[in-house]
Amino acid sequence: MVLNSDAALLCEELAKRGHRHCDYIVSGIPFSILEAEKKRELLRSTYESLAPHDHSAFIIYQVTNELVGHCRHFPRVESEYCLQNLPPMFVTKYYKTANGHAHGRNGHTRNGNGQH
Repeated sequence: MVLNSDAALLCEELAKRGHRHCDYIVSGIPFSILEAEKKRELLRSTYESLAPHDHSAFIIYQVTNELVGHCRHFPRVESEYCLQNLPPMFVTKYYKTANGHAHGRNGHTRNGNGQH
């Protein structure tokens, strides 16, 4: 399902459609330009909206990786700098649970092919 709504209202939007959670949330929101309180509000809503499964993740596509510092409540992070994109971008997955297999040290990779 694709929702065109304020991301801070995600829990309410899911409930309107008879869903409690979703498995994946994909976002291109430019978090680096948002005020700290708006970032926290969106991240709380996102975390609460994810199903409590090992594979459930918030996936973002960003120019910077500064959001990692604001997502400490996500227990597992995988981040990859994708050089093949023009311009190169970070694709970062924030998982709802700490279980599962993470790639690289602390779940972080350095380049677009998953190698260090």
